[in-house]
Amino acid sequence: MVLSLALLQGAFGVASTGAGVSLGVLVSLGFAIATGLPGQAFLKRWRVAGIAYGSQVVMILAASAVLAGWQ
Repeated sequence: MVLSLALLQGAFGVASTGAGVSLGVLVSLGFAIATGLPGQAFLKRWRVAGIAYGSQVVMILAASAVLAGWQ
């Protein structure tokens, strides 16, 4: 995941931490939540979905911010 974020940041020319967080939001919505939420919604396990995907979103945002700040 971190390698993918680094490659995306390089492709989009992300140069600041704020831009890194913005890209992290898009990646979170596009991959983590969009792929996992329908299954949890079908099972009607909203609390589990919130915990599972909330932690993934936080991890992606943190990794994206660190990578952007590091460059």
